[in-house]
Amino acid sequence: MSRSEEVPLVLRLLDHQVVGPHGELLGNIDDLVLREAGDELEVVAFMSGPAGLARRQGGRGGRWLHAAWARLHPQEHPRPVVVPLTEVTRVGSAVEVSARAAEVLAGSAGLELWLRQHVVGRLPGARDGDPSTGGAPMRRRGLLPEAYLLQEGDHTTSELVGSRATVGGRDLGSVIEVLAAPRGRRGGPWGRLVLTDLVCSRRRLGAELGYTMSAQGPRLVELAMRVWHRHDQRVDLRHVDIAWTDRRLQVSGAARLRHPRDVG
Repeated sequence: MSRSEEVPLVLRLLDHQVVGPHGELLGNIDDLVLREAGDELEVVAFMSGPAGLARRQGGRGGRWLHAAWARLHPQEHPRPVVVPLTEVTRVGSAVEVSARAAEVLAGSAGLELWLRQHVVGRLPGARDGDPSTGGAPMRRRGLLPEAYLLQEGDHTTSELVGSRATVGGRDLGSVIEVLAAPRGRRGGPWGRLVLTDLVCSRRRLGAELGYTMSAQGPRLVELAMRVWHRHDQRVDLRHVDIAWTDRRLQVSGAARLRHPRDVG
């Protein structure tokens, strides 16, 4: 697989704007849903809204946000809405989804926007709430197909990003990027997306600015980021044992560790 074919999920998808087929603004991608497919982890959907934000926020703030979302939800035992990756029609500066997916996201927009304004905006470090709505949450009508609901046993990228990785007792830092590869066809711009590698680092700044995987930007800044992230390691996921509950990764001693820039 060449570098041009791989998809850096944190950089390319997380926090990107979601739009409908007519340019409707439908929120942001707040998390990505991972599902086991044999020995592989496949990206099957994305989450948009407070349920996804709560997972990424973590800690007391995340629990508070999730509790507020669950309490205000019209269903007694709500499950987060997800959008199957097969409903993504184009990926650019924004992520465009099908008319069906746009309808689902718009149907939950009242609750999501109300929570963004009145709850998310008050969390420490959170982005400001959306001021475009001020009324009570809108109730979702009807039941959604299972494909649009988080399944038991699903994982998310927020469970990987930030997890600590070690190899032979040596700390590699935390996961700052998750890489996936397109395989086969299943609709959408990529077809199937299967996780292949993780990037571990003791620094986060370069990843947040997009400097982790490739050279870009002013030469001086690029050189500074290369020095700052000189100890970053790219790890093949096949050599990683994931402890989801503890958010810890054990890397096999047989794994070949390489700097992310040294991969052709």
